[in-house]
Parts: sequence; structure tokens; C-alpha cells
Amino acid sequence: MKYEIKLLSCDPSELKGLSEKLILSHYQNNYGGAVKRWTCTSIPIIWITVLMQLPTWMPLRRTLTGKTSSAFIAQQLESPDLASETWVFMKIVKDQARLMARASNNDERSLNMEKSMKKVHFPVMGGFVAFVYLALAGAASPGLAAERKLDAAKIEQLTGAKGELNEKEGVFTVRVPRTDLQVTTAGVKMNPAMGLTSYAAFMKAGAKTMVMGDTTLLEDQVNPVMSVALENGLEVTALHNHFFWDSPKVMFMHIGGMGDDAKLASAVGKVFAKIKETSGGKGQIPKADLDPAKTSLDPKNIEGIMGVKGQMGSGVYKITIGRTTKMHGHEVGNAMGINTWAAFVGSDQQAVVDGDFVMLEKELQSVLKALRGAGINVVAIHNHIETESPRIVFLHYWGVGSTTDLAKGLKAALDTQKK
Repeated sequence: MKYEIKLLSCDPSELKGLSEKLILSHYQNNYGGAVKRWTCTSIPIIWITVLMQLPTWMPLRRTLTGKTSSAFIAQQLESPDLASETWVFMKIVKDQARLMARASNNDERSLNMEKSMKKVHFPVMGGFVAFVYLALAGAASPGLAAERKLDAAKIEQLTGAKGELNEKEGVFTVRVPRTDLQVTTAGVKMNPAMGLTSYAAFMKAGAKTMVMGDTTLLEDQVNPVMSVALENGLEVTALHNHFFWDSPKVMFMHIGGMGDDAKLASAVGKVFAKIKETSGGKGQIPKADLDPAKTSLDPKNIEGIMGVKGQMGSGVYKITIGRTTKMHGHEVGNAMGINTWAAFVGSDQQAVVDGDFVMLEKELQSVLKALRGAGINVVAIHNHIETESPRIVFLHYWGVGSTTDLAKGLKAALDTQKK
């Protein structure tokens, strides 16, 4: 069958924020290539459409992915020459779907599918086929259902922790109780069941696996464990306390990730191993004998590196960089506390910097990696406000070193927000 390449319906050079070169490349190579390849085949386009709804792990689906494009299929489905063939095929698929749904002994599923199919018309054929495939996969494809299950034994092996399955929600959770800790809170002797347990919960999310968890850490363990999590592809999403009046002080670092279940489980296993390695006072506590009253650092060195001027007061050199968001329909910024700041104390050779980083949610992981890469400790990750748009996250930090190294570390973190 002879297929023709349709002209672009717009001028790529006039689309702001999009690369004209990228658009033309995709148009010529992906769409144009698919049209040329399928000109040489005799397979009806409607069958190609159906086959393209198969899961990506099937060999036939992988082959088709390299030979066609959704734009090409959509174009051909608008052709009146295919109308009669499409309606015949729809009748076959509808009948088979109805039979298979009933065969699953699920009357509610059968009724819902029949109601949905009555609303299907030719222009939405692509979406209908996807709906039918997903419905049938859930009703009558035990092989696919098994494919979606987590490998609990593998997760236990890679994390080094025992777990349990919540069959209702499809979540497999591994736990590591902190039996090594002797914590009292306001005079109360704590045990792991009272919230001193690290865990990681795994669940399937489409073709990928999602993990969410919480780690129970003493203060000297937080940053070594955070570095391991970030280096192994996990996200660190919060760092805070769960208790008042606890001794020793316990912090809780929340982690997450999306991807291959084996890689995620391996990363979690390394986090758990680092917790064990740093327990018993083997973590890191940065110390410096400094007094703001004796500060002698040169502000110009810090300004030259960070590209921002600050102010000296009470022996503290402070830089503030404002950002904006909206609350209740009004813009709020620097003066309302939406800012990144850094306070330096000490000498050029040995100084302390503490401060706050303001970030969009999507910037958090990059800023964390930059700070940890520079040896700057992260001491809290949380929100200061709510109902704002865009969503803002705040991160507090503490670093010890030369003013040059500390300023370079902060500048590297700031630079990630420009990308």
C-alpha cells in the first residue's frame, strides 16, 4: 500500500521554547521513516494499531516500535478507505472482550466493559484498543499478572532484611529495627515498636517499581547514610525529628525511588548496611573551635566565588538570595522568608557556614548531591509554608572548612538551580 507523508501543520521556527531542529529531526526521521517503511508492507494499518498496544516486553511489540510511529498510525486511521475494515475488527474485539470478561467470573467487570464499549466510535479506536487490552490483561492473563508481581525473595536478599507482603495493596515491606539504640524520650525507655525502625516499601507502578521508606538515624549517621542513598540512585525526600526530649537525638531520613526493583533493592541494602557500619558512634561529627567575636575572614573571597555581596554584622558574614512563589494569589519573596542564605564565621582557613536553601521540588535532589559532594552537611529538609505555588522545599545545612571550599560548594548547589 502506498502511504504519503503529510506536511507539518505548523511552522517549527515559530514555536517558542521548542527546538526547530529537534522537531524537524523527529518529523523527518521518526514519522517520515515510518511512512516509508510501511509503504513496503502489506499489513493493514488497523492490525498494526492493535499490535502496538501489546506490552513492550513482547518481542513482536519491540520489533514494531522500531518500524512505526503513533503519528503515522493516527494519520492512517483517519482514512475513509479503512472504515469498513475497522468496524469489522471492532465488532470482533468487542465480542471477544465481552466473552473473556464473563469468563473471568467477574459480573461487575463484564457489565462495566459492556457499558464502555457501547460508547466507542471509530475516531477513538486507538484508545479503545488500549482499554480492551488492559481490561483483558487484568481479567484473563495470569502470565501478565505474574509479570507484575514483585520478587520478594530477591528484595530480601538484596536489602538484607526480612519483609512481609500486603496482598491487598500489593506492597512488600522490609524492616530493620534499631535494636542497637538505647533511647529515652522524656524519661520513657523506647523500643523499635515505638517508631525506631527503618523500613522500605516496594510496589509495582506500571512497568517500574516504586520504593518509599524511612531510616532511623542518630545525628552522626545522617550524612554518611544520605550520601550512600544519593550515590546509589535513591532520592532523599525529608529529614526531620519525630520526637522531642529524646536522648540520644534521633533523626528520620525519608527515601524514595522509581525504577528497576533489583536496583532499588540493592540501593536500599547499601543504605541499611551503612546504618549498621556507622552505628555505635562511628559516624561523622564536624567540629570547629570558633567564636564569631574573633571572625577574621575576608568577605571579598566569598563574594568573588558566589557572585553575591553580603553583609558583616556581629562577626557573621551573611549572604541572602531571594526567590518568589505565590500564596493566596499573591507573590511572596525574599522579605517574607522565601530565600537562600549563608552565614560564615571564622577565618579564611577554618570557617563554619550554616544556612537555609530554598528550592522547587524538582531541584531538591541536585542541590543535595552538590552539597554532599562538597562535604557540607544537610541537617533538615522540610516545608516552611503550605498552599504555595510553585511548591517550595527548604533545606538547612552546616559546613566546616575553608571559606573557599565552603563558598565553592554552595555555588555548585546554586548553579544546579539554573539548569
